[in-house]
Amino acid sequence: SGRVMGGSLAVLGRNFVPFIVLSIICAIPNIVVTALNPAVQHLFSGRLDATAMEPFSGDRLLLTAIGWLVSILCYALNQSALVYGTVQDLQGRNVGLGAIVARGFASLLPVIGVAILMTLGLMVGFLLVIVPGFILLVMWWVTVPVIVVEHTDITDAFGRSTTLMVSLPFLSTL
Repeated sequence: SGRVMGGSLAVLGRNFVPFIVLSIICAIPNIVVTALNPAVQHLFSGRLDATAMEPFSGDRLLLTAIGWLVSILCYALNQSALVYGTVQDLQGRNVGLGAIVARGFASLLPVIGVAILMTLGLMVGFLLVIVPGFILLVMWWVTVPVIVVEHTDITDAFGRSTTLMVSLPFLSTL
């Protein structure tokens, strides 16, 4: 509600420079890979020919795979670092860009593992008449913060997230 939004904006205000710098740094590789895509280059040059739009060319598939990998790595780094920085701020500790990036890299692989498993689980859950997908989404909402803050492994993060979410007063009444 209003208190949560106010608290979120306060954390962002106190950490605006490191959070924005980190987010920009994490966006640059995605922008570069996108700009290297031949279809994007042709689009900006005004020449759209059949070669530029060929969906299964080797270059297109390679750049798509590289783009996907870069995107996952950058997103996981950014999310891990921002979670760490936010939690440190809420505990009254001032952390700089170097500290949040270091924690982001330390949590990178487990966060990627959780993201992959969550995506697969949610896909199955949403295929099963949608409701199970929403239930899993709520149960697993804080798996990444659990990994970053509590240093748990991937499998324990799912259980801990479920425990934390079920213990919330407004969810326990449902």
